[in-house]
Amino acid sequence: MELEYHASAKTRESSPPPLLIESTLKAFVEQQQYLFNMLWKKAIPAKQRINEIEKGLESL
Repeated sequence: MELEYHASAKTRESSPPPLLIESTLKAFVEQQQYLFNMLWKKAIPAKQRINEIEKGLESL
């Protein structure tokens, strides 16, 4: 299986991205996947966070 990583910064919905990063270097792809997975695991649903803010609770 070939691993690929694509990333871009997009400023306007109707225009193409000004910069695109593409890599098939296994170490880079694995590093980006690890970062994504770590952030995904720590994320909380928006509705839950909104309720915490409305109730004045601190997020852990």
